[in-house]
Amino acid sequence: MENLLERFADDLARHGLCPKTRRTYLNHVGRFLSRQKSPSEALGEREARDWLVHLWRDKGLGTANLRGHVNALRAFFNATLHRPGATAGILNPCQSAPPPAPPLSAPETDRLLAVLGTDTARAAVTTAYGGGMALNEVCRLETSDIDSRQMLVRLRGGDRPNHRWDTFVPLDRFTLEVLRGHWRRANPPVPWIFTGPDHAPLDPNLLEGELREAARRTAIHPSQLGPTLRYSFLLRRLQEGAALHEVRHLLRHTSIRALPPAVLPSKGGRP
Repeated sequence: MENLLERFADDLARHGLCPKTRRTYLNHVGRFLSRQKSPSEALGEREARDWLVHLWRDKGLGTANLRGHVNALRAFFNATLHRPGATAGILNPCQSAPPPAPPLSAPETDRLLAVLGTDTARAAVTTAYGGGMALNEVCRLETSDIDSRQMLVRLRGGDRPNHRWDTFVPLDRFTLEVLRGHWRRANPPVPWIFTGPDHAPLDPNLLEGELREAARRTAIHPSQLGPTLRYSFLLRRLQEGAALHEVRHLLRHTSIRALPPAVLPSKGGRP
């Protein structure tokens, strides 16, 4: 069995999987092989199904964990044992996404921003809300990314997963003044705009933590505040008369299908 794991590790590396995925798959397949009494030549669909049923029924694994085990077994049987038919009939468990929190109204957004703990967090969240940016995007902003002449903010493609090119989002006058005030007050080290205590780029997890604390103090629903701010940006743009396809472009890969019906415009394209 150890020889099988070594072959599986070589196959994963040869196919270019990232180190974290390789470690996870090796751990899953190692647990699977440790319970098998049959030789490797006899491993097939029945053994894979029995293992997954054991994980679901006896171990109580959830849908997300089961999907990881299914993918690991599929890679093992396809790449190492060369028996793709053994997992061809095994489907990934369906995982239903939780419903999104409703967008924040303008008064709720003002209250949330007012009680944020630090001036840096307040400026970062205001910038994110003003351009429909994710928290990890706004934390990586550099001074050269702000174009006050064309009123645009550049989001670097290399700093964001699954993005290979730069994206530009609009910069309104109020957000620009907030950025200038933050720069004069904090004087952060170049090139970063928002920095933490160690003068490194601001950690998105710390910013999310401050948002949660502010939401708790203002009795606003605290779950998924980063995406909620982006949905609130969508609502604001729609209320200002922006076309739906324009807002979808600004939000990039954020889905709007699960938004409450009252948020979406009529078939005419504008609210």
